[in-house]
Amino acid sequence: MSAAPAIRVNYFDRQHIRLAELRDEQAYHVQMRRRHNLSHHSWGIVTGLELVARPDGQVGVTPGLAIDGYGRELLLVDYRVIGRADFDRYATSRLDVWLEYQLELSDDRLAPVARRKAGDAYRTAGNDALALAQYEELLVRYPRSWLAPETRRLVQDLRAKAGNTP
Repeated sequence: MSAAPAIRVNYFDRQHIRLAELRDEQAYHVQMRRRHNLSHHSWGIVTGLELVARPDGQVGVTPGLAIDGYGRELLLVDYRVIGRADFDRYATSRLDVWLEYQLELSDDRLAPVARRKAGDAYRTAGNDALALAQYEELLVRYPRSWLAPETRRLVQDLRAKAGNTP
């Protein structure tokens, strides 16, 4: 977190508000929330996130919330199993469990459009493999996008053209 003062967007009557102002306002609120999380509280576990062993022998982490050293909220929504494969992979009987911050922009309506345009550009240039990769990524990241039905048809057509239909 930066020690620089947070800059707040000031609006005025009849101002034409662009995407940049809305993003600046969101950045301001995110920065202020993180400062609040660290200055009025402390980093660490807020609730949940307990390591538990189930009766069936599975070990896992319960849902919960923590604040990291930057004031970011770390949220685990569902019970997360720590499987035997995790122990085998590291050839150990003891593991340290960490939470990792990952920002997901779930409502960025322009992201599917940009991904679709990239796929269209590759397809126009004759690079069907890269176009297919862009379209498939769009469907994985934004399955409920308004572009998804038409994009699914494009993926099917490109797969059929390449001869690798699933």
